Amino acid sequence: MKFKALLSAAFALLSGVAFAQSNPVVSPQGIVVNPAPTELKVQVALNKAGVNPLYNQGERLQVSVSVNQDAFVYVFNVTSTGDVVVLLPNGFPGGQQPFLRANETRTFPGPNDKYTLDIEAPFGQEKIFALASKTQLNMSQVIPQIQTGNFVQATVQGATGLARPLAVVVNPLPPQDWTSAYVDFRTQAKPVAATTGTLQVTSNVNGAQVFVDNVFVGNTPVSVTANPGNRSVRVTANGYRPETQTVTVRAGQVTSVNFNLGAVVQNGTLNITVSPSNAAVFVDNVRVGFGSQSVNVTPGQHTIRVTADGYQDFNSTVNVQAGGNVTVRANLQPIVVNGTLQIIAPEGAQVSIDNQFVGNGSGQITVPAGQRTVRVTQAGFQDFVTTVNVQAGQVTTVRANLQPLSGSLIVRSNVANARVFINGNDVGTVGADGVLRVDNLPAGNHEVTIVAPGFRTQVQQFSIRAGSATEIFANLVRL
Repeated sequence: MKFKALLSAAFALLSGVAFAQSNPVVSPQGIVVNPAPTELKVQVALNKAGVNPLYNQGERLQVSVSVNQDAFVYVFNVTSTGDVVVLLPNGFPGGQQPFLRANETRTFPGPNDKYTLDIEAPFGQEKIFALASKTQLNMSQVIPQIQTGNFVQATVQGATGLARPLAVVVNPLPPQDWTSAYVDFRTQAKPVAATTGTLQVTSNVNGAQVFVDNVFVGNTPVSVTANPGNRSVRVTANGYRPETQTVTVRAGQVTSVNFNLGAVVQNGTLNITVSPSNAAVFVDNVRVGFGSQSVNVTPGQHTIRVTADGYQDFNSTVNVQAGGNVTVRANLQPIVVNGTLQIIAPEGAQVSIDNQFVGNGSGQITVPAGQRTVRVTQAGFQDFVTTVNVQAGQVTTVRANLQPLSGSLIVRSNVANARVFINGNDVGTVGADGVLRVDNLPAGNHEVTIVAPGFRTQVQQFSIRAGSATEIFANLVRL
């Protein structure tokens, strides 16, 4: 930073204040600190608020100092280069006496001062340091030269070079008679206004060529520097339709534009041959004519339907490649609405189709095509029921194998191991518990014979009812 006096040459303002320890304490910030409590307070403030505020090149700095008691105040500034400038006292009118009254605030520069504090190079971290004392200090031990009409520039270099003589000056003072304070700030070169902007171009096709104002700038994705204003951006790629957009580029800003290129579609050919020749031809549910057709279609799947009175519709789905040819042959079949059911069933069994009686035993019958329900019944047998799909013009055979209705016989006897015969057939022996059970006997009348050595043979007649059990008791008598 530079301190600039009006109508005079500027002097460099310095930064980076730090003080080394003599007898007084030196803080981590390099400031000479009074280790003893004191009621004397000094405050330093800048014309920018905040911690460590930033000043740009060309901005003006103002430093304000105040005390709560009458005191002599000395203000220093040090740069990162180590040079030191004394702000108070200074060589300008009214600036040589560093005495401030209690609660008085002195600002550099003041409204009537003939200088300004302008931020100039060198830039970096700077510090304003104030030392207040109830006794006037002999500053010639620190800064021996006093220059009239400007600020005093120190001959010492760096924090240590200033801290040593300053500590010597304050060391003899009573602890309650002096105190210090400081404030940090930063300086930097004035930001240069951007004269160009950035144009970012992307597309759904990586590697597409990008032209800005008809000048090739690269392949997507690409980021280029462009002059502000309206720019014509064109993107091209093999197999895709080129696209152009006009975008507005603003200085110092990033403008993004995306292109969604559409593929160039090469159609294919769909060749459809039909019989009969008067059949109507539909492609994707749109009628394209009657009889055989050659249709230009886009690549992809397409549906074909061919219709004619008295014939079954023809339906097909095909995939057509770009530039390809696909042939479809539609030979329509005559419509046949009826089919034949051939029933094979026991003689005398009653046959019903869709709950309608059609006859007894085996036979053939013409029925409408589609699903049909066949039922075959006969006394003493379980009903036979099935559903079949009758094809038009075809014979569908149904075999009805009827299963006899059955029941069970439970034989109880007073003789274990007695042998049991039903209708002359050996069916087992009575168990140790005196019981024999015989299942799956056909419904109707039967004869049972129970024999055991040493006992009189017993013969009985019994009836079986479907789904139930019949019990008999054989009380064998000894011979």
